[in-house]
Amino acid sequence: MKRHLLILLAFVCFTVNWSCTKYTYDEALPSVQFVSAKFYGNDSVLLTGKVTNTGASGIENVGFAYDEQPSFDILVNQVGAPPTSGQFSVVIKLIPDSTYYIKCFATNSFGYVVSTNFKYTVPSATPEYAPCAGTIPANSVVDNKVTYAMTYIYYDNTSAQYGNVGIETQNGSSEFVNIYFTAAPVNGIYTTVYDPTTLSSDPNPYDCTILVNNSYAVNAGGKVYVAIGTGGTGTITFCSISYVAFSTTFFVSGNITY
Repeated sequence: MKRHLLILLAFVCFTVNWSCTKYTYDEALPSVQFVSAKFYGNDSVLLTGKVTNTGASGIENVGFAYDEQPSFDILVNQVGAPPTSGQFSVVIKLIPDSTYYIKCFATNSFGYVVSTNFKYTVPSATPEYAPCAGTIPANSVVDNKVTYAMTYIYYDNTSAQYGNVGIETQNGSSEFVNIYFTAAPVNGIYTTVYDPTTLSSDPNPYDCTILVNNSYAVNAGGKVYVAIGTGGTGTITFCSISYVAFSTTFFVSGNITY
């Protein structure tokens, strides 16, 4: 009987070998390494990390966290990636000309580990112009195939109706096109959101909205291009972004310098 019991125990340890292996707590945890941060497109950074050891169980979570201060909690600005036992990457939007401290992490059933800090300064984005910019006269809007010269252009960073910064334009009395941003626009390509009331609390610095004739917000997903000049002026261009008025879809394009 004792012999049979010893054989059974040996079989259990053989078939579930890790359950009979003794680990220290540190040995049971995974190991992770920050690999790289690379500027990606016009407004994003590609982060890459790597699990170098899975520890005593399978990997459950991997990801990154970042902050503008070197000492920060791993829960701050946390971005997850699909669990893996190898290399993992995410693309996040960060503000150009800003410095961030970035860590990656991995977890298994025994706990979590965090890499050392990686300091990264986001490069300056290049000025961006919409593909149709050369076909639209300066300081003009094309709405429903009609071109309007916008004689009034005002940059408002103190009392914008939506968001935190607005560029308000009008041709006098019949055409009004206002562009709202979460913060002062910088070089890059922005994406429109439909509901302008959400813009002031929107965490994405590259979201914006366009309001036509003070009533009609353009649809989500439109691209707005910003080019900042050396003298501090900015040019905003966009091509055929749709909006709905009176149950009809219209398209608006623009070339505005403020």
